[in-house]
Amino acid sequence: MELKAFREPSVSPRNNQRNTLLHADMLRLLLQEERERSNRSGSQFSFLLFDLKNLRSNQAGRARFIRDISDRIRAIDKTGWMKEDAFGVILPYTSASGARILADQMLGGADPANQTITYTVYTYPFSVYEG
Repeated sequence: MELKAFREPSVSPRNNQRNTLLHADMLRLLLQEERERSNRSGSQFSFLLFDLKNLRSNQAGRARFIRDISDRIRAIDKTGWMKEDAFGVILPYTSASGARILADQMLGGADPANQTITYTVYTYPFSVYEG
């Protein structure tokens, strides 16, 4: 007997998530939920916050960066805006070094606009890295 909950979804979670950029209140709520999950399970997670203020006048570069991140993350990761120029990625089960690897790969690409982006990694239990 096959359980309906374990069937393949009709929509890919990755493709469906690409269109879901959360607003700040929802992203904060998901951060709180992730913190509670982490407390219960003892696992860590990271929150990657990109500062996109240098791309204000380059909307195409900003949109390309967000699309590229959406293409790279896992189905369990969540993305959204913390404020106007701060784009966040919640990375469950991810260490600070794993988050830095993702950020450095995103910023090290061929797009010169990405060279103006900075980021901060927050890891729970707490640590902070600015790159």
